Amino acid sequence: MTRFRFARWTVVFSALAIIGAACAQQGPAGDDETTPAEEGVFLMAADGVLSDTFMETPESEDMYFSGPSVPAGDAYSNFVAAYEEANGEPPISAYHAHAYDAFNMLMAAVEEVAEVSGQTVTIDRTALREALYSTADFQGITGTITCDVFGDCADPNIKLFYNGPDQETLADVNQEVVFELEEGEDPLGTNDAEAPDYSTDVEPLVIGPGEPFKIASIQVISTESASLGVDQVRGIDLAIEDYGGEFEGHEITHQSEDGQCDAEAGATAAERIVSDPAIVGIIGTSCSGAGVPASQIMSEAGLVMISGSNTSPFLTSLAGEQGSDWQPGYLRTAHNDQIQGLAAATYAFETLGVTSAATIHDGDPYTQGLAEAFGTAFQELGGEITLPTAINVGDTDMRPVLTEVQNSGAQLIYFPIFEPEANFIADQARDVFGTVRTAE
Repeated sequence: MTRFRFARWTVVFSALAIIGAACAQQGPAGDDETTPAEEGVFLMAADGVLSDTFMETPESEDMYFSGPSVPAGDAYSNFVAAYEEANGEPPISAYHAHAYDAFNMLMAAVEEVAEVSGQTVTIDRTALREALYSTADFQGITGTITCDVFGDCADPNIKLFYNGPDQETLADVNQEVVFELEEGEDPLGTNDAEAPDYSTDVEPLVIGPGEPFKIASIQVISTESASLGVDQVRGIDLAIEDYGGEFEGHEITHQSEDGQCDAEAGATAAERIVSDPAIVGIIGTSCSGAGVPASQIMSEAGLVMISGSNTSPFLTSLAGEQGSDWQPGYLRTAHNDQIQGLAAATYAFETLGVTSAATIHDGDPYTQGLAEAFGTAFQELGGEITLPTAINVGDTDMRPVLTEVQNSGAQLIYFPIFEPEANFIADQARDVFGTVRTAE
């Protein structure tokens, strides 16, 4: 797989500085004289492995996970019932509802800007972008969706979950909520940010009589991470069905491309899609690593793209400023990982009583961005990152890096990476550290 590497960045949370100072004086509970080798280690992963395939493995037991909460309410319950009827199983990953909302958010913007004359529909590309970025108080099944100027639209609602001996599936783990972050007002610091230029010179889209209304998606539908993308493809298809399957008499068609959670595959998928000038918009990508090149290709073609699971700050905003990989026309219904990193760090420091931690990423924009968001927040709270390190995609022997972690004195490992590398870390950590610690 091809992955990107980015320079390290620093996020300053002014509120955390105040909290960190207070916590540094008081200190969390714990025995500072007990070494990690003697007491084991806490293992914490993230939404990249919030799937049935990972939760069914023995190495996932006694682990903690950060990620979005399961939606609540009748609308989501009805969605799950329809999902199970259509697919013969409950949702298999964390972002099916976010993809469902992404499609409906797109259609709400289309309804606002489309000009209909007889059987012909005309959609101005710039107007569609502007309508999407202006989305406010849209009621999705994931919550109330309001977009900021950089395209972060999610109602974050980040929680920490625990996978104990009685949990067997993702649905079981989703019921074991151990912490929920209260993110407060303007958690990303973008409320006063100036809106960038969303315009495109691409000609308006004209859908003639008898022609379909085309949308596309870029999701990971192969490799070990396939559950993340297959889950969203199913969510998109259900959204199309619930919408009625047509727009102003034009059948809605769905072109699904495999982004493989990979930069090269994401770019290839995007090139296939933009080669058809009749595409209205794209739902995707699954992974931020694929999202970086795909969003650039999409933007240059004048399209819009809404991701249900990209969470890297680089794609939207970082510390209130435009992200380095932001592209006009890109938005998401998933959270920004500045918030997820803060949630994970807060639970580790304030509840688990951890004062030292290590982070492991694999160079992907998502994994590196989230690992560094956790590290920044953890240090602002008063903790120490004893080893920020990385592995390579495809590594199977994690003992060398885990031994480095052990020698650094870390009490917790935060590794927001994907399968199968996450499986190897979780499994081999038990050999290196002897035991996995829990709060119980």
